[in-house]
Amino acid sequence: MDKEFKSLLVYFMALVLLSMASCTDETTDDLANLEIGDYESEQFNDLTIEEFSALETPMEALLSAVTSGGRKLGTDIDELTSAILEVLEGAKKIEITESEERGLPVYEIELLLASGGTLEVVIVKDIFEILEIEGQSGLFDYDIDPQGSFLALSEALLLAKDSLNGEIVRWELELEEDNRWEFEVHVETSLGKFEVEIDAFSGEILDINKIEEEDEDDFEEEDEQVPDNVLEAIGWYIEADLIQASSYQEKEVNYWNLYVKTSSGALVKLVITEDTEDLIDARDEDGPYDYNLTPGENFISLNEAIEIAQDAFDGEVYYWYFEEIWHQEAGHWAYVVKIDNGQNELYKFGIDATTGDILFEEFFD
Repeated sequence: MDKEFKSLLVYFMALVLLSMASCTDETTDDLANLEIGDYESEQFNDLTIEEFSALETPMEALLSAVTSGGRKLGTDIDELTSAILEVLEGAKKIEITESEERGLPVYEIELLLASGGTLEVVIVKDIFEILEIEGQSGLFDYDIDPQGSFLALSEALLLAKDSLNGEIVRWELELEEDNRWEFEVHVETSLGKFEVEIDAFSGEILDINKIEEEDEDDFEEEDEQVPDNVLEAIGWYIEADLIQASSYQEKEVNYWNLYVKTSSGALVKLVITEDTEDLIDARDEDGPYDYNLTPGENFISLNEAIEIAQDAFDGEVYYWYFEEIWHQEAGHWAYVVKIDNGQNELYKFGIDATTGDILFEEFFD
């Protein structure tokens, strides 16, 4: 190595070290001027419907428009989800589950955002009002307006970033124990992870707390570590990117719920067994349906099943799923394909996934 090159290399390394030290010093200086507390796990008392319905809630006007005219009892959660998706341009529904939070029955709506992050919206079932919104992962390059007296998400994130020199890794809009709405924003810095608590109405910084490694158990891990054989199996069945994964066990069999995104943006759910890599469930209710899926060597493909259904009833696919169904006292692996002809005529076809035979067809008005 010649002397000139060695001198340049030493100079470059010195600049890198100075830059790193400068960033650390900047973060240290920022934190030195702040009152930092220790993160404490939150334990909330149960709420009553009466207490909660008396409070202002996020997107209250938006959801009230959907449930207006005395329609609450007959309102479908999918209608509310559609209203939320209109606010989040390009987002897709991952799944809706029923649970309980603070003693109230809730719907947990999980969404995939256009930039690839995930968002969860928790809605109280009886009154269809939002109890919590949580940005779990992603670039956080989007904005959400909770409407009413609430700050916009972009304002809360900016306040958090102005308080700490770091990167946003998670955020929540949550009702606290004292019935005060707060944004809780997690910021990763060179000195660790911190939670910034912000009054969701006034924008006042209420607390900044250090999150230690042992505190991480309080926050759900969105993606579990998917075994290599399951990851490989996804590619056997469909050409798509893994977005989210979770596992469950039933009758001593381990299963993986996998959400994959195709190149054109379709979100497809797959259920694959961990030990045998079998595809036992697949579905997509949003499309676009311009991809293919093949459950295995002995099965017809999704494209073939759709072609069979469209030959029997001319129209556009608006939903499909693959699973084992019971028909005429026998189990069949089948595609169920729903077709809309655009004239308020809907047909559902059950197609045997091994023979291509139509097992059943149903008309919906």
